[in-house]
Parts: sequence; C-alpha cells; structure tokens
Amino acid sequence: MGTDSNTQAAQIPLNNGREILRFFSPRWFIAIMATGAVANVLQLISGSATGALHSAAVALLTLAIVAFPIAFVLLASRLFIDRQMLVRELEHSSLVQFYSGLFIAAAICTTGLVKIPQGLLSADSTLALAKGFWDVSLFFGLTLAIFTPWRIITLNHGEIRRILGFWFLPPVGLFVLVFAGNFLALKTGDAAWIDNMALLNVVLLGAAIAQSVMIFTMFLLRSLALPFPPTMDVIPSFTIGLAPVGVSIIALLSYLPLMEKAASMSFVPVAAIAPLVKLLALLLWGFGFWWMIVALLITLTAFSRKAIPVTLGYWAFIFPPAAYTIATLTIGQLSQLGFVKNAGLVLGALVSAGWLIVAILTLRGIFNRSIFKLPPSFSEILQDTPGTAALDKDLTKSNFQGKFPIFSVDMPKNASYRELGSLAAALKAKIGSHPVARHVADFDHHAHTKGLGGEMPAGLRNAMNIVFCFGPKIEEARVIAVRPRSFGIAEFDNHFTISFMEAPSDKATDTMKEWVKSL
Repeated sequence: MGTDSNTQAAQIPLNNGREILRFFSPRWFIAIMATGAVANVLQLISGSATGALHSAAVALLTLAIVAFPIAFVLLASRLFIDRQMLVRELEHSSLVQFYSGLFIAAAICTTGLVKIPQGLLSADSTLALAKGFWDVSLFFGLTLAIFTPWRIITLNHGEIRRILGFWFLPPVGLFVLVFAGNFLALKTGDAAWIDNMALLNVVLLGAAIAQSVMIFTMFLLRSLALPFPPTMDVIPSFTIGLAPVGVSIIALLSYLPLMEKAASMSFVPVAAIAPLVKLLALLLWGFGFWWMIVALLITLTAFSRKAIPVTLGYWAFIFPPAAYTIATLTIGQLSQLGFVKNAGLVLGALVSAGWLIVAILTLRGIFNRSIFKLPPSFSEILQDTPGTAALDKDLTKSNFQGKFPIFSVDMPKNASYRELGSLAAALKAKIGSHPVARHVADFDHHAHTKGLGGEMPAGLRNAMNIVFCFGPKIEEARVIAVRPRSFGIAEFDNHFTISFMEAPSDKATDTMKEWVKSL
C-alpha cells in the first residue's frame, strides 16, 4: 500500500538517528500491544501448553516482552535529546493520548505472562516479571489517567475537531490494567493481593466505563458533524472503537471471580449480579459487532478513494480487533453459543494474518525509513521550534489558528527573484498556462494594511495575494464558498514566505504545491 502525494508532502522525513530518537513515537507501543494481544488470542484458541498455536503464542509474547524495554529506553532518551519537543507533544491534546500505549503494553505483557504457559522461566520468575510489568503499568496508568484530562482542560486545547479514535486509549488502558490485575491477583492466590486488587479495580472500572461512554458520544458526534482531517492516516482510528468494547468485556468477566474471592467485596451479592454482568458483556459484544462492520466499511470506502499511508497507525488495525477477538472467544467459552465461538475462530485467524502483514510492512518501513516520517499531526508543535526547519526542505503543512490547513515555505531571494513582483509574475505565468485555472486579481495586502494603520510583522517589506480559480464546474451552490484560491506572498529583506490554503480538491492542492516547489 502506497502513500498518496498529499499525505507524503505533509509528512516530515527524519534523516538521521538523532532526529529519529528526537521524535521517537509512543505509537511503537501500539505494535507491542498488538503483538501481545495476538499472542493471547492464539493461546485461547490453542487451549493447551503444547502445539503450534501455543508455540506461536509464546514466540509473540517473548517478542513483546523483549521489545517493551527497548522501546521504553528509546522513548526515555527524548528527555536528554530534546526535552522541549517532548513537552510540546505532551501538551498536545491529540498526541498525548498515544502515551497511554506505554502502560497498556505493560499490562498486556502481564496478562500474557499469567495466561500463556511457557518454559523459558521458572514459575516464580514468571510471576515476578508479571508483577514488574504490572507495577510499571499501574504507575504510568494512574499518572496518565489524571495528567491527560488535566492538561487538555487547563491548556484549553480539547477542541471537538481533535477527538479521533486514539482518544479511546486512556480508558482502554484502565480496562486492560483492571483485567491484568484480576488475572495476576488470582494467580498469586494471596488474600491481601486479591482484596486490594478488588478495591483498586472498583475505582479503575468506574473511571474507565464513564470515560468510554463520554468519548464514544463525542466521537460519534464529531464524526457526524465535522469532516475528518484530509490526511488518510487517521482512518485506522475508527477501528480503535473496538478496543474499549473488547477490553471492557474481559475486565468485567474477569472481575467476577476476583469479587467472589475478595473479602473486601463480601457485601456485594456476586451470585445475584453475575447473570447481569454476563448479559451486559453479551450486549457489549453485540455493540462491538456493529462497530466492527461500520469501521470496516469506512476503511474500505476510504481506501477505495485514496491509499492509506503505511504508518505506525496500521497497528490500530490489529490491537482493537485482537482485543475484541479475545472477548469473543471468552464469551464463546462461557455461553457455548455456536455463532459466537465460530466468530471468535474466524476473527482469530484474521487478526493473526493481519499481524503478519502489518509486521512485514513495518519492517519494510524500518529498512527504507518511511516508517519514521512524522505524521501531519506534528505540524502544530513543530511551528517556531528551534532546529526544526531543516527537517523539511519542501512545503510545511500547519493548522493556522487551529482551523485552517495552510501550506507554506520560506524561499531565499536569488538572482531570479529579487523582489516580490518577479516572484508574483512567475506564479501568474503558471496559472496562465494551466488549462483550467484563471487569474482573477492581485490584492496589495501591504498597502491595504498600511493604509488602515494596522500592525505588520517586523521586517515585512511587501505583501500581496494572487487570486485565481480552478473551478471547472459548480457541483452545488455551496462550493462557491470555498472559491477562489489565493497565493499569499510576503517579502522580507532576504527571503519570501509563500503560503496558500489547502483546496477541497486534492488535485488542485497538488498542483499548487508543484507550482511553488518549481520556484
């Protein structure tokens, strides 16, 4: 699967090891999450401590366990390489969500160590390692569960347009922390562990359930009311909606046996509420089945229009379905419903095959370095960041005032373009040679602003807009509102800044980018 030219231009290539580490993404932990989840899927289907599926489960779990500390060290290195960039990312209401992948991955490793029999370590060592991963997951889970909403609210950065599927990651992490803790406490058999875990998970479940309901509501409203960003790398975010469904089912069903053994929960009539919890799990499973079909249709529709770029976001096609598959297999074993059991087997085969495909694409991206390109969502935090301009020798895409998708480039003055008029003439020549585009007018923005006594940037010598239109047809009345187009040229002592807004038509946007690049 290739990368469309629009998205490619919006991404920033990282040219050396330091730059790769400077922007090392917590999205890598989603790959670890997916690997550990598929390992648990294979073990559930296998149901034994021998055989090919069990061996594959152990291999994937081992891969996830080994990859976690490597990814953690690489992510932590950003504290020393460029702490300012790390802080900017943590202050961004969308990018901060991905840090939940860290504690989800740790909790998934805990679950695998408890549920997948293996002979590589002794029972005591395995249990100690599982506790270590759970401790890491608990620390970062509780920290991010509070930090993420606090920063979004206090920074006034939680605009509705930013709510995409990865906003589900924090509550998903709380659910995963719950069932990892349930499995671990029952494995230890320690009464104190069981009592404390039962009380802790009451709090975590309450927070996770409420957050999931709220985010589902906001996400659906955002999907219906606002267009999604034009870059196709957000499409996998629809699949993430399966994750809270799957992990909530696992958390609820695994909490029942813990409550039965916990003295701290003796006041709760577990036997009476167990049928209701199981019914709720089945209802959630039905909702997940609906969401899965909708997400699949959205993905196929998007892919039929334009290629979805291969990024780390592809792992969002694996972990959420894997979590839903585990829930399906669990409900199938519990209910003995043939349709659910068969659905679990089919989903298990699909997510296993999907893991292999995405793993191959990721390895290919590592070798050709395409996987390290920054997604368009980084454009906002890269603005006015020292040392960033050298990363992109072409156009930079940003959301001006958080709303308007703008392409811009700073161009040094040279022998061909010494003043604004010569540069404007070159752009108008390109407009005139286009079979559809028509030059409309020139607007002297500098004279207009000066005449009003308005403020202007320091060093600005001249500024103008070249107004033109591509529109070969008027599909409907509202399309007129987004026409015509405009190039903005700002002249400074030693350089020009050329900027233009992204057009509704990808073809028109690509044409404008090519015109500017050719200069």
